[in-house]
Amino acid sequence: MQALALSVFLALAFSAYDVVGHGMMFDPPQRSSMWRFGFNTPVNTADDFLSCGYVQVQYDDVIPQQ
Repeated sequence: MQALALSVFLALAFSAYDVVGHGMMFDPPQRSSMWRFGFNTPVNTADDFLSCGYVQVQYDDVIPQQ
């Protein structure tokens, strides 16, 4: 019984390897979500997923590739 429980646990533990989470800032509202709170800003319906450019884009400006 313990061997079965261990094998099920290991199978579940190794199958959940890629978790990608994201969120929104509502208090205070972020610039792209201000339209949801009545501010006169452009509507951005994709405001729940904004990218900062990932590591490669962020560091290409700081450390130029040779």
